[in-house]
Amino acid sequence: MEPVAVSGGPGRRTDNIRQVGPPVAKQHPSVSSCVEHGVPASARRLNGAEAIVIIVVVGVSAVLVALAGVPSVAVLQLLAGAGFIAGVTIALSTRFSFQAVRTVLKAVLTAA
Repeated sequence: MEPVAVSGGPGRRTDNIRQVGPPVAKQHPSVSSCVEHGVPASARRLNGAEAIVIIVVVGVSAVLVALAGVPSVAVLQLLAGAGFIAGVTIALSTRFSFQAVRTVLKAVLTAA
C-alpha cells in the first residue's frame, strides 16, 4: 500500500502515514444508516403494545366473521370507523394543524 499524503498543518511530517482499509466518509448518522441497511433511518419496528393491539384487532375481526356470522363488509366498515376515530384522536392530541386537515380533506374529496 502506498503512503497517503495527509494535510497535517505546517511543520508536521505526514509522508509516512498509511491508510488502513477503505476510505471512510463522515456522514450524518441517518444517511449512513440508510446506506448501510438499505432502509430509511426513520423506519422503526413496532413495540410490544402496538403489535398486541394489531393481533387482537385481527383476531376479533376473524372471530366476528367466522363465528358470529357478521358479513365481511360490516367488519371492514367497523375497522375503518375505528381507524378514523383513532386518527382523529391522535391528531387532536398532538395539536395537528387545521391547515393540514383542510389539505387532507381537499385531497380526499377531489379523489372521490
